[in-house]
Amino acid sequence: MVVLLVLGVGSGAAAAQVEEDEVLTVTLDGPGGARSGDGPVAGDGTAELDFGIDSFGAYTWAILDDAGADVASGTIVVDEGEQSCAAAGLGEGESCAGVTHSPLEASPSFITIATHQPIAIAATSTTEISSPAGSATSTATTTAPAREDEGDSSTPWVPIAVPGCGLVHVGLGLRKFFGGSRSDSDSDGTSGGSPGGGAPATIEKVPPPPSSESKPQVCRVEVQANEINGLGIYHLCLIFHDEHGARYFRGGPGETSWKDGILGSVTATTGKHVPGAVDWEPGCPTVQIAQGPDVCAKKDLLFAESQRINRMGAGYELEGPNSNTTVRRLLRAAGLPEKKPNVLTPGWDHGGLDPKPPRPSGPGPTPAPAPVPLPPTPPTTGGPR
Repeated sequence: MVVLLVLGVGSGAAAAQVEEDEVLTVTLDGPGGARSGDGPVAGDGTAELDFGIDSFGAYTWAILDDAGADVASGTIVVDEGEQSCAAAGLGEGESCAGVTHSPLEASPSFITIATHQPIAIAATSTTEISSPAGSATSTATTTAPAREDEGDSSTPWVPIAVPGCGLVHVGLGLRKFFGGSRSDSDSDGTSGGSPGGGAPATIEKVPPPPSSESKPQVCRVEVQANEINGLGIYHLCLIFHDEHGARYFRGGPGETSWKDGILGSVTATTGKHVPGAVDWEPGCPTVQIAQGPDVCAKKDLLFAESQRINRMGAGYELEGPNSNTTVRRLLRAAGLPEKKPNVLTPGWDHGGLDPKPPRPSGPGPTPAPAPVPLPPTPPTTGGPR
């Protein structure tokens, strides 16, 4: 069988620029309905997302950035064959879709959507420095300025601190820096002072800034409980804080298909936790789970477990597995304390999202040999005397 693959690179010919730690939204529409998921952009500009499927047919997909702009799109026709797709094998500006079939109940067939986009480079900041009256305005950048007299040891360059402007690199021939020329120097080779007379300018040597390694990033994880329609029943979500801001990880009912329950399959999603976000509710019951530099590595584990839950395709049930089951499963997979606010959260103790143990491979244990029957006992001859 063959899997047909059609790639797209978005609406424009040029590749889209993305930022590290930006989250791309991937949509998939086909047999069973439309679904979406979120995947983080790695430091090399790659992102990858999986969707569990249970039907053959044509699926259309699209990748959107944080602003909702189209990054890439395409169509994949799924049959019994397999097609590989991995972000690691893509060139910059490329995207792909592939399908994997697996007999394990915990890992059904799934479509993989992957992309590799160029990382946006922050613009160099500039600072304007006001010169004395009648002089040109100079601009300082974060890099050393070009030197017209490079190689001339008579005009060394050093950094100085300018009030309100930060560090700039200037030559010790300060008259030239402020618009003068070498011909303004005294005949004996000494400087005539600062422009317009007066004392020479003071040069201050500024020590280099402290290394960023001395200030490790500190991350923290919280579990938040939102009351559902004033019923005294609560929906949980996990909030992850790092240098990029706050991000929620949550579960909810997804699109329905023939094998799902009435509410569809359990779907794990993530997004920026900002005003207007799905679970944004200041003042609701919240507990801090963990904090520290070592917590930052948990973010990738949360993303990975979210994708595993989505591949699993477990039916969503009010008593579990549900959104509260999802949060506990995320905490366990990331090695975080399984704590929550002391409120009623149905599904918290449900194990329906735990990975299924792998089926044994090979022929299995050798059965014991059947017992060999004993030969019949010959009858005795003669009678009693």
